[in-house]
Amino acid sequence: MNEAERIRREIKAAGAELTAAAAALNEALGRQAAHRALWDRLNGRVPIPDELAGEFSASSAANVSADAQERAVKWLVSDSPAEIAFMTKLKSADFQLERDRYAKAWRSLFTSEFNEAIARLRDGDHSGTEFAIAFIEADPWCYHSGYLKQKLARYLRRTPLTEAQRRRLRKAILAAFTKGKREDLKEYVSLSRRIDSEQFRRDLRKLEMDADEGTRVRAARALAACRMNDLPGKDLRGGA
Repeated sequence: MNEAERIRREIKAAGAELTAAAAALNEALGRQAAHRALWDRLNGRVPIPDELAGEFSASSAANVSADAQERAVKWLVSDSPAEIAFMTKLKSADFQLERDRYAKAWRSLFTSEFNEAIARLRDGDHSGTEFAIAFIEADPWCYHSGYLKQKLARYLRRTPLTEAQRRRLRKAILAAFTKGKREDLKEYVSLSRRIDSEQFRRDLRKLEMDADEGTRVRAARALAACRMNDLPGKDLRGGA
């Protein structure tokens, strides 16, 4: 096994475990339900209690009793059952176990070797290229992973790439475009211009016919970015 394949396999395995650990941690906490409950309340999607609704509808705004106003404010700022459950689980043994698993998976992926390689790539040393490509291929989902993918895509846009590396990135980006709305996909559109090829454009055109609207939009944007390479003096594909 060569060095590039070793890096790729290790990051793929560590990324899969971290994604699973992150999902398990959120499940153990009920974090998503708590966040959804808070968001719904802040955006007026949680109906006001019948008692308060009746009292407010029976009075003009100027004549609502001070007690009713106080109860309404208390209702607005009180935690929902989902939020209370979330705070309770923070102290539970299950959460501690999942947190330990997540921390271990985090350390397995973000090793000193990985961090140093990405720092070198950021500073223009291309010896860290394989780590960045492997991370985008593995596509781990965890806290702040999207921000890192954005950075790596920016670094790779200014990095000499072999045709084999370009093929791997094309495959990873095409897959990412089908996985829903994510902030890192904006940078992937820009990176698409760097790794442009005729086959890549054909694959993007296929995605433009996907049933999912988001996938179609992302593919269209990437294809438009690639077509900019056809303008005189605007070809950003470069060489290895």
